[in-house]
Amino acid sequence: MGRHLVETRWAAVAIVVIVVAGAVLRALFLGVCLTNDETITYDWSSGSLRGAVQSQYYPLANVLAWCALQISHAEPVMRLPAFLAGVFSILAIYWLGKNVFSAPAGLVCAALLAVSTFHIQHSDNARYYSYVMLAVILSMLAIERYTSTVKVRWLPGWSAGVALGELSHPFFLLGAAGLSIGAGLWHLVTPRLKGIPRRALYLGLFCVLTAAGLAPILAYMAPKLLPAAEIAARAAGPGAAKTSYTHIRTGPSGFRPSSPC
Repeated sequence: MGRHLVETRWAAVAIVVIVVAGAVLRALFLGVCLTNDETITYDWSSGSLRGAVQSQYYPLANVLAWCALQISHAEPVMRLPAFLAGVFSILAIYWLGKNVFSAPAGLVCAALLAVSTFHIQHSDNARYYSYVMLAVILSMLAIERYTSTVKVRWLPGWSAGVALGELSHPFFLLGAAGLSIGAGLWHLVTPRLKGIPRRALYLGLFCVLTAAGLAPILAYMAPKLLPAAEIAARAAGPGAAKTSYTHIRTGPSGFRPSSPC
């Protein structure tokens, strides 16, 4: 009992140190000049909220950037939501590693992510990268908790993770599909669900909440499907060579950086 308590306290201290170190590493580069793709995010998000929402097929990054830009147009402020998502990912992957394996394994996962140059760059980028990473980890954590405890209270967390990931970038669907298939098969083979009615009930709840997680992106994309089909038809028809898509890159407003770069 005493030994376990000491190990728990050391693990708590260690993860705090790792998270703080990861935050410091990411904070060092928050103020650098905007990258090429970040200028697109700035352009879409520096206008109205409606423009940020309607800008792309994955609106979350633009909407969060718009919220940050209401405070200041400085680069660190615009990147703050992505920075926070990146830092929280370090803590989330610790929870995932701890639950799947052990506290030391979780600390190793957190430490590796904290010093990952790729993740540092993604956490300092106002685009969708750190949001997708966080959504993947949270979705895996929710599925792990659900299958380990067989408690449906974890399924809303899974649904929220799916919604976060899909609103961040459509490619998240690839990971969500793998997790959904794995969890679906688990319902069929696990000995912890006794009887066909109980298996069907839990599988049905899982499917409903998975669909609920996909509902926001489907509702968001539905009005865009017809215009997209019209654009494709025009591109294939006469005069397609004269079609200009410059607005997709430049957005509704001109790029106005907060500082000279």
